[in-house]
Amino acid sequence: MNSIPVFIPAIGGALAIAVGLFLIRAVRYARRPGKGERGLAPTYSEQAGGRFDTWNWTIPFVRVATFADFVSISCITHEIVLNKGDVTAIEPERHLFSRGLRLHHHRPELPDILLWPRNGARLEAALRASLAV
Repeated sequence: MNSIPVFIPAIGGALAIAVGLFLIRAVRYARRPGKGERGLAPTYSEQAGGRFDTWNWTIPFVRVATFADFVSISCITHEIVLNKGDVTAIEPERHLFSRGLRLHHHRPELPDILLWPRNGARLEAALRASLAV
């Protein structure tokens, strides 16, 4: 006699399919240029991870692209453009299993930004060059 109702595995399977489709969409979204950068060639671009207030995205769900005078950070939940003068400091931050870059800014409408790059030194140099920090 089976004590698990038939619909329980069906709900689990449907949920797994929905989450898989959402993650595929999130990766595709992170690979395309943000609205503020369309038609421009970045000086540096990377698929990274990031934390934006309570939203946490791992690699490869965040796109960071640097340009001559601004930086575009995009994922499925956020699209952020930082101009020269917006960022007051960039500081390395270490967590249990990762190293990130915390971007301190003075724009209250933007979330706290912590990026987890694949190549921290290159991204930090590109951010500093674009934002003149």
